[in-house]
Parts: sequence; structure tokens; C-alpha cells
Amino acid sequence: MTSLSSFTASHLGAARGLSQNEGWPHRPEDWRQMFELGDGLVAMDGDTLVGTIMWWTHPNHATLGMVIVEKDHRSEGLGGRLVSEALARIGNRTVALCATDMAHRGYARLGFKAVCAIHQLQADVPQVLPESDLPVRILDPSEIGEAAQLDQSATGLPREHFLREISSGQVILGAFEGEVLSAYALLRRAGRGHVIGPIVAPDLRSAKALVLCAIKQLKGGFVRVDTNPRLGLSAWLQELGLKRAGGGTAMVKGTLPLVSEQATAKLFGLASQAYG
Repeated sequence: MTSLSSFTASHLGAARGLSQNEGWPHRPEDWRQMFELGDGLVAMDGDTLVGTIMWWTHPNHATLGMVIVEKDHRSEGLGGRLVSEALARIGNRTVALCATDMAHRGYARLGFKAVCAIHQLQADVPQVLPESDLPVRILDPSEIGEAAQLDQSATGLPREHFLREISSGQVILGAFEGEVLSAYALLRRAGRGHVIGPIVAPDLRSAKALVLCAIKQLKGGFVRVDTNPRLGLSAWLQELGLKRAGGGTAMVKGTLPLVSEQATAKLFGLASQAYG
């Protein structure tokens, strides 16, 4: 029988091998960052790694991801064992994840409820772009605290430490109303190219302006955005030339984070399907 144990740095190479077998584009650097920011478990069949799961905690909330089971072990209930043990270690927190269509029912049996669809949009960087009618500029690292406040108003989560870590050495963009930051987006290296996310904005117009500015920072390559299609960004990205390439269903076990009724900002783009 397979055994479960804590994820350590020694497991990173084999974990990336599992994700490559699934066709997932995570680089060694992506796995390293996820490991350094979170916690995880591995499933071992003797000396062979056959399953992974990771989670990232905030004071009252956690996100769950990188749930992978090697195909020859999928009839053993190993995915359920990994998730159940992870939930036990996460403790009394609300837990969010993005479920594939295949895993949706399994998570529902564990008490997760569907919140919204997530569309994954990606393509080589479009060469012809419309002009934005809103000014956007690159933020200084000293302004990340303001972006974190805006992020918390949209998500209900205190994620400043997380945002500082994933934005280090990356490009963070902001739009302003007067002197006040009203929207931000992070352009970061990940997977096959770059990811734009989180994207936090008061409206679709501002979210579009952030995306256009982010794409214009790139001189080619590959770009990806994960978004809730209800907010309208998915349809516009497809008009821009990005293609649907999967996605899933955002699900939550517990109480959703409290977002102020006065908050005008919305989460138009995820940091990733794992991070949320």
C-alpha cells in the first residue's frame, strides 16, 4: 500500500516528472516557488513518488492544488486519501481549489461546493493589439503594499506576504484614480511563458487596460490568463486571439472570505489555478 508523507525539497524533481506526464507546463522554478510558499504531501510506492498535493495558507483560508496521482494508482482512492489528509493538516480554515471536470464529484463528496467556472485562456502573444484608453504604469516595489490592500478588498484575504513573494523580480502594473491605486495586475514568468494574474480592477475596462499593458511588456512568447467568465474578460481575451485551453470549477469548503459591501474591486484574473 502506498504511504503518505510530508513534501520535502528532495521530492521536487519527481513531482515535476508527474506534472510533465499530465502535460502540465510547470518549470522546476515553478515547483520550487510553490514548495517554498506552501506545504504538501507526497504518496510513495516504495521509493517511487506516485502522488502529490500542495496547499497555501492564510490566517483563516487556504488554497489547495497540484493534486496529481500517477495513472496506474488512480483506482486505489489515492486522490481522496491525499485530499483528506491535507484537509486534516490545514485544520479549521476555509479551503478553496479549482477542480477539473473529472475530480468535481470527488470534491463534492468531501463537502466542497461549486462557486464559479474558471476559464484558462492562452496563446502566443498577439501581435496586433487595440489601444487602451486608460493610463497604466509599472509599479515600484514600494507600492506593493497598496496593491495588497486593493487585493484584500477584492478577495477578503490578507495576501501581502504572498504577493510580495510571487512579484519579486516580476512586473507589477497599476492604474490610478487621481493619486489612488484603483487596479493592479502581475505579469510573471511561469509555465510555457508568462501568466497575467492576479488581475484586480473595479471594472472590465480597467482589467482590459491592465492586460493590454502587460502584453505590451512582452516581445513575443506565450501568455496565459485564468479568469471567471462571468466577469467578461474571457470573451474579450478570445476576441484578442487567446484560446480556451481548459479550466475548471472554483470550489470552496467552508465560508467564503468576507468582502466588504463597499469594495468596488473584483478579481478578474487568478494568480494561478493552484494559488487562487
